[in-house]
Amino acid sequence: MLIDTYGRVATDLRVSLTDRCNLRCTYCMPEEGLQWLAKPDLLTDDEIVRLIDIAVTSLGIEEVRFTGGEPLLRPGLVGIVERVAALEPRPQMSLTTNGIGLKRTAAALKTAGLDRVNVSLDTLRPDVFKTLTRRDRHKDVIEGLYAAREADLTPVKVNSVLMPGLNGDEAPDLLAWAVEHDYELRFIEQMPLDAQHGWKRDGMITAGDILASLRTRFELTAEGEAKRGSAPAERWLVDGGPHVVGVIASVTRPFCSACDRTRLTADGQVRTCLFATEETDLRAALRSDAPDEEIARIWRLAMWARRQERAWTTRRSCSRTVRCQPSVAEGTSSHSASRTTSFKNPRTPRNCDRCSRCSSQASHVLRRSGVWIFGLFHASTHTASARHPLAEQIGVSSLTDSSHRFAHKRRRRAATGGAARRRSVAPTGDAERLRSMSRVARRPAPEQHY
Repeated sequence: MLIDTYGRVATDLRVSLTDRCNLRCTYCMPEEGLQWLAKPDLLTDDEIVRLIDIAVTSLGIEEVRFTGGEPLLRPGLVGIVERVAALEPRPQMSLTTNGIGLKRTAAALKTAGLDRVNVSLDTLRPDVFKTLTRRDRHKDVIEGLYAAREADLTPVKVNSVLMPGLNGDEAPDLLAWAVEHDYELRFIEQMPLDAQHGWKRDGMITAGDILASLRTRFELTAEGEAKRGSAPAERWLVDGGPHVVGVIASVTRPFCSACDRTRLTADGQVRTCLFATEETDLRAALRSDAPDEEIARIWRLAMWARRQERAWTTRRSCSRTVRCQPSVAEGTSSHSASRTTSFKNPRTPRNCDRCSRCSSQASHVLRRSGVWIFGLFHASTHTASARHPLAEQIGVSSLTDSSHRFAHKRRRRAATGGAARRRSVAPTGDAERLRSMSRVARRPAPEQHY
């Protein structure tokens, strides 16, 4: 199981097969491209299949999405899909692509075992497509979509990013076209993933703008949160159904609390978030002949340290906002509290008075070696368990909870009226190893597809 300190379980693996792309979308990368990874740095086909095998058989992964860059540029793609389809249990497999090479590969991918595709298409106008992507390949994408539908790689989902001054007025036209051709259209808010750092919040087209534009021509009925689950897209029935349209509002309506994804880069690094600025190296373990159990353990540790929110929205200060969590040991996972409590000092445990099921628990945060570790603290007795209830599941041997130290300080402050002298907390063994495995990402844009 890939679980984090907020109780989120990752069951969806995104595998980047290459960092290269044959388009130069203005919201993604500069016209001259990027400095691509050297071939020796990329995972081999065997290494990719082995990591997916570990994820599926040992870590509870149920869905695998192949991404890039542009995954159709990977020479061994069909073979990788075929080998992953042979795993037991077999994961659901999909692929996100710009569609340029889909006409010649759709049938082979379906035969190999691929279930469906997502295709990026931002406009119906060839001239606007050329401006957006800096390539004259609009016809190839349209033909690729048709080939995917004919090969039964369904539902065929179309991802569109609207840019003001270019295609910002095309939302109704795109939806009418998608309904006509039986594609599922999803609009994605432009996110700060461009390598040239040109994204501006005040210039983007928001989910509200998109929905307002669509409602000028269509009647939209929300499907509701129950049907959405952990999916990133909010969906609406179009004119009563059966066709639907989705909006992925990553900026204005973030969905971090329901995230069930883990990401593997083309060079074998684990990313816990699309916006993560740190990675955990699995390639080194693979190439040093580490057993599958050790690789799974490293992966679990990486996900255990996942942030509650995206790195680019989390304030970098001692003031943190954490989600009220129930006691996992008491089996109250069905309880979902959406309120938040601010901890000005992340080392100080406090009661959560906003949630009745957590009234006797206080979530406290310990920052050790740059990793946020959550434990459960019983406020009435100021005692804490020596281990986190989930430590055994993720294979952590020494994430010792030292909240009793801070409880003792609080009692001493109350008794003496003074402040206890602060002492640093020595990093535990596993936290220290996790810090040594993590490194700052060297690429400005992690993945360009969703």
